[in-house]
Amino acid sequence: MTSNYIRNCFTSNQFFLEKLSYKKVLLLLFAICFLYILPIILANTFYIDDMNRTVEGYNWNRDGRFMSSNIMHLLSSQLEVVYSLFPYSTILSTFFLALTGFVLTYSLGIKNKFHLITASLIVATCPFLLEILTYKFDCLPISLSILFAVLPFLLYQYKVRFFIASFLFLYLIFGLYQTTALSYAMVLCFFLIKDIWSLRYKHILINGSLALIAFVLAFFYYQYRLGQLGIEMVDTQRSEFIFSTPNFKELLNERWEGYKMLLFSLIKSSFRYAFYIVCISSIVGITAFLIKQKFTKKIILQILGSVLLIAFVLLLSVSINLVVMEPRWSPRSLIGYAFVLLMCFYAVIQIPRKVEILSNIVFIPIIYYSFLISSQLGIFLKNQDEYSDFISSMIAPEVLKHKDLKLIIDGSIQYAPRNATVKNETMPLIFKLAPLYEHYEFYWGIIRMNKYGIMSNTYVFGEERTKVLSNKETFPTIQENKYYTLRIQPPYAVITFH
Repeated sequence: MTSNYIRNCFTSNQFFLEKLSYKKVLLLLFAICFLYILPIILANTFYIDDMNRTVEGYNWNRDGRFMSSNIMHLLSSQLEVVYSLFPYSTILSTFFLALTGFVLTYSLGIKNKFHLITASLIVATCPFLLEILTYKFDCLPISLSILFAVLPFLLYQYKVRFFIASFLFLYLIFGLYQTTALSYAMVLCFFLIKDIWSLRYKHILINGSLALIAFVLAFFYYQYRLGQLGIEMVDTQRSEFIFSTPNFKELLNERWEGYKMLLFSLIKSSFRYAFYIVCISSIVGITAFLIKQKFTKKIILQILGSVLLIAFVLLLSVSINLVVMEPRWSPRSLIGYAFVLLMCFYAVIQIPRKVEILSNIVFIPIIYYSFLISSQLGIFLKNQDEYSDFISSMIAPEVLKHKDLKLIIDGSIQYAPRNATVKNETMPLIFKLAPLYEHYEFYWGIIRMNKYGIMSNTYVFGEERTKVLSNKETFPTIQENKYYTLRIQPPYAVITFH
């Protein structure tokens, strides 16, 4: 009786959704996205790069992201600096992520509105993408780049238009956020898998080739535009590969460990139970799909081709960090994880209609957990921000007695006492989404401690830093408490966290 009641509830809800126009479905999605990102908006904290941009207004040309610069200058209505447009940019960015799932799912021929909403929320609430939404400046260009990765596939059936759209949007992606280009390849794999089971082998060859050519041409045209605009990327090691290095295997293994550490920060939490449900349901959906197929000689090739493409999607989801000289394993580097979850969703909805309720509820725990992470992250960020301000306010009176002291951080600031309930054992991803900036040689720690401009922004590193720290005991102790010890010997100030 209970199962019938639940089934009737879902059936009535689906019937209600199917009666809605697509415009109303998108409005509903917009409202849900707003609720999801509300804790981050209310926290109103600065990612440190945001803090620098708020003060200096610089763009992204130094990273080769001139399209990000152009869009934000345009939206800021002037060329001198860029503005963040917070909170509107944050709300729009969340909706753009949802629209990514909507467009991709619709392009694959899935018109069920409940499924469209679910797919949209899978992308919008992906825990790793939450880091992007905490950036006041960066969120809009990056979320746009993710949306642009799926837009060409609205024209997938029209070869010439698909090729032109792919070239244009890939060029925009390279200029917005280069890492997202791999998402285009992942989406292409979804369509190729669909073509395999639709027996459109000629379509696979033609569209696959067109996509590859468009990708290569867009990349080279992007490189040409960089030279034409006179843009030189500052961190060149982020675009250099490790293939030719003599210790390639060691570097590859090191990067693989970095990837696992980041991935397991989510998978090893209680999120794993929701993830296990999705994995098991995906296997059930794939099995149900294969059972419905007629057994022919071709089916072995179809299965093999699909397995290879799925493996390629999983490989791409690891991100480019696996093979670059300077990997940065922050949550946003796993953009591809959202598409892996979507791939699981497309498998789950193959579950037979007799037990269709399963496909409707499988992703509810994952989406709920994402809302939970957003809620706790908002609280965590606010608490840590206030704690950092508290430390800065205590050292300010002494630091301001001198002119432009150069700060050196020894040790690491503690997590805010009010964040004690969020532990590495319970929700480790939070510590990846909200790192401690005031940490040893971390450049952004200097920027964070100098939020109110009480000292110099000069970054002391290398031999100079080592020399100062080796002599710190000779510096006069100005303050000492349970949180830190402050020593000042102009032009240096050394804060040692306990």
